[in-house]
Amino acid sequence: MMEGSSKLGRTSARVTQCEPRFAVRRAFCTGCPLLSYTQLSFPEYTVQVVVRKSMGGNAFKQILPQASFPRMPPAIYKALKATLLPLVEQFYALAVVPPEAPEKPDYGDLDIVVTYPHSDDAVDRVKEAIRATHYLPQEGRGTSNFAIPVDAFDLPADSASKGAFSLSAQDTYIQVDVNVCADRERWERTVFLHSYGDTGLILGVIGRSAGVSLGVNGLKVSIIASPSVAHEPDCTC
Repeated sequence: MMEGSSKLGRTSARVTQCEPRFAVRRAFCTGCPLLSYTQLSFPEYTVQVVVRKSMGGNAFKQILPQASFPRMPPAIYKALKATLLPLVEQFYALAVVPPEAPEKPDYGDLDIVVTYPHSDDAVDRVKEAIRATHYLPQEGRGTSNFAIPVDAFDLPADSASKGAFSLSAQDTYIQVDVNVCADRERWERTVFLHSYGDTGLILGVIGRSAGVSLGVNGLKVSIIASPSVAHEPDCTC
């Protein structure tokens, strides 16, 4: 059993032997709507990643202890993305929302990956543009968190949420995270690893089993020197 962590919460990955097959399964536990798993099968082994989802707003627990950050239904999430991404694009040369996991039922926050700011105060400008009332800025590179009141924009009501997400609730916010990357190469790798839900995590688990490490800094190979294969120094006599 190999374990790791992601922004979604504690994650575990299990590698087992199996019959030759190629399949990907993603499902949500019927007994717990906050528990999901992704299973990826290869000829020699199966990788199963279990993720316990969390509500949005974890970054603001200290400064907004009484606030609510409900998970967004797809209609609200898509409308929010369509509204906010053009606003953020004004302040960065590159800005994108990584593709979401297929058929995801709800979302804890909105993630935007950016690089090459047009000015030194780009993060402050983003706060004003997206109408955030609270934010946790990250100096230089890194992820800044923004809390936006649910009624800050004219988002469409979603009848499918059955009252779980209200656009008129008091002290209720949506969390938006803006991840500022150092350069285009790191931006491309970050977008890739954050795309399609748990895909980046699964690739990382598979890579570790093969002795390589995959992350935003690229692909690294771990080489462990063995005394049995060490070369003797060339003779200089």
